[in-house]
Amino acid sequence: MIHNCARPSANSHDIWLTAELIEAYIELHKRGFAHSVEVWHDEKLVGGEYGVALGGFYAGESMFHYEDYASRVALAYLVERLRKQGFTLLDTQYLNATSREFGGYEISLTEYQSLLTSALANQAITF
Repeated sequence: MIHNCARPSANSHDIWLTAELIEAYIELHKRGFAHSVEVWHDEKLVGGEYGVALGGFYAGESMFHYEDYASRVALAYLVERLRKQGFTLLDTQYLNATSREFGGYEISLTEYQSLLTSALANQAITF
């Protein structure tokens, strides 16, 4: 999953996931903090999302898709799962059309810090 997110997209050739970051996320996954939502079609990974969960906070780190709407399917599933598990804050890092489509909106730093403090104290059910 993370290696697919590390590949440059058709729209951008920027690669921010270094080997060191990939290693760190893999270690976080082994420790139960990093998670992924994968979308498969005909036994092929076609899209997904991964992030880090702490308490009731989920930081979405990266998404990718090889088939249209595959990353949106992953995000829709993630949002529903987080709600059911009692998470109270999903940080998408960027506000774009996709995050807006799923209810994302921009907040002030002060509000973010307050929501983050509350979410970290929340003991949501982990994945």
